[in-house]
Amino acid sequence: MVKSLLKPAPLTLAILLLLAVPAVVLQQPGNRLAQVLGVLVVLFCSGLLAFSVHELGHVVSGLLSGYRFVALICGPLAVSRAGGRLQARWNDLWSLYPGATMMAPSGARLPPIRDAVALYAGGPLTSLTLGVLLVSLYFGFHMDSVKWSTIAAGTHSIADKLLGDATFGVGLFSLAIAVATMPPHALGGFLSDGAAVRMLLKGGPEADRLRAINALMGQLFEGGRPRDWTPEFVEVAASLHDGSAVEDGAAGFAFLHAIDRGDLSAARGHLARMEVASGNSPGLSQGALRVAVAWLAVADGRIAEARVAFEQLEGTVVEEFSRQRVLAAILLAEGKADEGMAAAHAGLTLIEQADQLFLGVTEMEREWLEQLAQGRLPTLLTSKEFDR
Repeated sequence: MVKSLLKPAPLTLAILLLLAVPAVVLQQPGNRLAQVLGVLVVLFCSGLLAFSVHELGHVVSGLLSGYRFVALICGPLAVSRAGGRLQARWNDLWSLYPGATMMAPSGARLPPIRDAVALYAGGPLTSLTLGVLLVSLYFGFHMDSVKWSTIAAGTHSIADKLLGDATFGVGLFSLAIAVATMPPHALGGFLSDGAAVRMLLKGGPEADRLRAINALMGQLFEGGRPRDWTPEFVEVAASLHDGSAVEDGAAGFAFLHAIDRGDLSAARGHLARMEVASGNSPGLSQGALRVAVAWLAVADGRIAEARVAFEQLEGTVVEEFSRQRVLAAILLAEGKADEGMAAAHAGLTLIEQADQLFLGVTEMEREWLEQLAQGRLPTLLTSKEFDR
């Protein structure tokens, strides 16, 4: 219960209520507390709006460059396209609260450098433009002259004050976002927009890798099974060894491609690279890494290690049906057929309830869960069946 209340959506609502309700109740001429609370509400909302506009800048520039919209997350809200429809839901991840956008090249193509640059540059340029415009309007129209004293004197209204605060707040936050995202750096494992643009303009293997990852994201979004992804894109994406967060993502794509083709040897190699690069990657990637470690541990007969990796999934970001899939495989390998089959059936139920964002990967997961629900490990892992 406590964990649910500490998620972005309910906590954002709670903060707004704690600020807004007293501001309204205490609203009396000269009440400083009500004035401060009101300004805080405006600034809080201004920050969310500024972050949202930044992400929308990525969306618009991506659409104009031939990308397709996949998902946008900002603050407590997440919007994604699944099954040809836009779906809105609450964002449960604090790490994505400042915002994240997912776009994929149309036709699962290798995007030209100029298109990829436009996608990454769209956010910072939008924030910079909006920030300069709003701050200029704030001072140009003398909104800074609106004070509580002028409101008390009847020269201005509270609406004038709120409008000025919102204009300045959104403008200031937008400028801060532009300053934070334009320089090339990595923060929390995430590549800044400026770092991506610099990488693409520089060219070479790093730029080729980033474009190949973009192309694989397109094939992922268009519903292709990992085994059917273009091998050249996978090869280019996984060709560079530098231990970076980008390599972690590339190795993750290559792992899925290999595991869906039943190439355990290649999958082990990609998993090793994921483990090396995980230290420089966002915490979000830990769930996928632990799932991969447990899955291959079952394939190698290292059931105790698989159990340890499964227990390490606690608190990580991972699809619940993937968690049930790993649990089912471990239980079957431990000889607990009934429990394993029950876990697999639970996974199949969960997979039908989940957002069908990446149909190809979902189909791969469903195939494995169906085999586990029959009381046998997927052929990928072993041909041995566990009798009830």
